[in-house]
Amino acid sequence: MESTGTADYFRQKAEQCRRLAGAIVNTNDPVVANLLALAVEFEAKAVALTAEEASEKQIEQIASKSE
Repeated sequence: MESTGTADYFRQKAEQCRRLAGAIVNTNDPVVANLLALAVEFEAKAVALTAEEASEKQIEQIASKSE
């Protein structure tokens, strides 16, 4: 899988969005909400990729045991 598609990549992007949102002085700025929403989306993608990788590993283990 490409580095731009890894769970760690998306976790890093989520953290980056949170840092940027925290650096904005005016907390009422809509950019803060947008950055935090992006962070949630990135985290969700990371979780999905992690689950997908775990499922693939489990399938591989089951397949290797049945051979």
